[in-house]
Amino acid sequence: MTPKAILVTGARAPVALHLARLLQFLGHRVHLACSIPAPMAACSVACHAFHLLPPPCYDLDNDAQTLSRIVLEHAVDQIIPTCEDVSYLGMIKHCIDADIWCPDADDLARVHDKFAFIAVARDLSLSTPDATLITAKSGLSSLASCANDQVFKL
Repeated sequence: MTPKAILVTGARAPVALHLARLLQFLGHRVHLACSIPAPMAACSVACHAFHLLPPPCYDLDNDAQTLSRIVLEHAVDQIIPTCEDVSYLGMIKHCIDADIWCPDADDLARVHDKFAFIAVARDLSLSTPDATLITAKSGLSSLASCANDQVFKL
């Protein structure tokens, strides 16, 4: 196995620290990134370098430019997003010259939406619970008789 430069985002999350340790153990050079300065994982010996990112929820274009610069300057081969970073990277992955471990934004939206996810599972012939999409309060009255046996998600 050839060692790679891997960027793990969301360094504030314990899972990012865990991934950094595992990847470093396998011989990779691990970079960590986060929009929060000085996350705990940045202090780990598993972290080759820490990169502060602009908050993607406020300026996704700037986030994409910053990530692209990091990829070029540090020869990053792969990016592994953690937590909500997967949503943002799914929207900008076409702008970044690295393998990004996340689906495109459209695919991610289909599995993030609980009702759409059930449709995806059914298309794959998986067993799914019965589900009803309610788009207005008026739709709740038809379910009143079985409300004790149902789960409702807003």
